[in-house]
Amino acid sequence: MTKSSLKEKLVLTFLVTNCEIYRLNEDEALEYIYFNLLQPISRRTYYNYKRKIYRICLSVYEDNNEKEDKDFQFLKLPKITDFINYDQLRFLLLDVKEDLIIDGLKMDIRLSEFDKLHFFPTYFINSSNHVESVLNHSRKYLDKIKQKLNSNNMNSKSLPNNATIIREYIKCGKVHCKGCRHGPYYHGYWREKGKLNKKYIGINK
Repeated sequence: MTKSSLKEKLVLTFLVTNCEIYRLNEDEALEYIYFNLLQPISRRTYYNYKRKIYRICLSVYEDNNEKEDKDFQFLKLPKITDFINYDQLRFLLLDVKEDLIIDGLKMDIRLSEFDKLHFFPTYFINSSNHVESVLNHSRKYLDKIKQKLNSNNMNSKSLPNNATIIREYIKCGKVHCKGCRHGPYYHGYWREKGKLNKKYIGINK
């Protein structure tokens, strides 16, 4: 990338800030920047701007917390998250982005025109897959609960009218089981022809 004007530097700073907000990897970031600038930048330039943005975030973080930490000035780029988690960092990046938009308006630059992704980032795809996996697991778990409840209802309806439902705790007998008092489980008891009968209902009445 040739020597940039103040406007070009502002746009590039905005684009790299977006790369961090969207959590783009290196290849995605360079592609996103090229798509908007219509010219490539070197990886070195990209990381220089990234460091610059992180230094701004750390400065804002210090101001917000009304304290100075001398360690911050020696931080390498990957070490920022040792002090700030991603959620905190994202709020700081959004603050930086807001300031850049204001600076852009002063230079008659609509930075919102560069705030568009033309692809779906890998991070979002992975997050989406993870969310879908959690949802599927939850659906299966809820289905199992519904089946148990239906089974419990069927069992309780099949008991005779004179049955008594008792809540019980059961010992499993395993050597390493701590406490070993599992339950409560519900059983129905009734007498028929002088014989005591027992039927398991379930974990709910």
